[in-house]
Amino acid sequence: MQNFINTEFENMTEEEIYMSNEKLVKATIRRKFPNYRAYCQVHMIELDDLVQQGSLGLLNAIRTYDSKSDSSFRTYAINRICWSISDNTRKESLRTFNTRSSEVVGMSSIEDKIGKQEGD
Repeated sequence: MQNFINTEFENMTEEEIYMSNEKLVKATIRRKFPNYRAYCQVHMIELDDLVQQGSLGLLNAIRTYDSKSDSSFRTYAINRICWSISDNTRKESLRTFNTRSSEVVGMSSIEDKIGKQEGD
């Protein structure tokens, strides 16, 4: 990959780079989110979703890393993993008002109205 010129990943495919850094996702979750179980509970998401969000961050890091930058790939990837988890959790959390939660609220309101009309 061109964005990994002069690095240890220079002659590897995107998939190979991902596989060799896959453990970085769980390690980052444990270090940067030490109370990840509570974090999942507060935001009403599963741990698997947290890992998936981190994996998306790693994939994004692989695709956007520039070997000419001053930071190592590992540092860049950790930052992208954290950002991906935080950003996606903010968007998907059922604890905050967002499009998804308003759709759920809207659906339950419609069901309540239909039930009330049928019961009349």
